[in-house]
Amino acid sequence: MLKTRIIATFIVLFAFIFTYLHATPLPRAVDRIVAVFKKLDGKVEFASTDEGNSTFSGVFNKGFDENAPDRYFMDLFFSVKQHSFDDLKIPN
Repeated sequence: MLKTRIIATFIVLFAFIFTYLHATPLPRAVDRIVAVFKKLDGKVEFASTDEGNSTFSGVFNKGFDENAPDRYFMDLFFSVKQHSFDDLKIPN
């Protein structure tokens, strides 16, 4: 019984630590993070604007058909439904 309780405690502790490490905002010492996508010939930048807020911008030069924005969607963290590029006026 004690062995099971110890194992369960370690599993819960690991879950909390794992969630905290992946759910934190950009570190305060970092102003921006850039991700490069070689196959899509593009990059995405996350930048800190002020305390707790950040911006997201990016450009992809391959893999998207700009004449069909209704085929591509974004899940925004503050919204329940998916938004198509057409709804968000991408490209504009």
